[in-house]
Amino acid sequence: MDKEIQEKIALKRYQLISPVLAEPARAQNEYFRKQARPSTSSPLWSQKVRVSTMKAWLRKYRKGVLMPSSPKPVPMGKTQTPR
Repeated sequence: MDKEIQEKIALKRYQLISPVLAEPARAQNEYFRKQARPSTSSPLWSQKVRVSTMKAWLRKYRKGVLMPSSPKPVPMGKTQTPR
């Protein structure tokens, strides 16, 4: 994955979680649930983002690792199953 694309993704993730960085967990959960509603279309994302995904981004941000990693190559003869 291109470094510029990774930086853009990280910036969008940060923009989504930044309003609740200093908030308590209850306020964070409420905000994430509100952002994940299908009726609320986020200008940052073209698809729905799960609450668990946003919580993972927040944990990664606090560890200093918000940049997406490159996908791991799949060994020859193996198929990658979707999660």
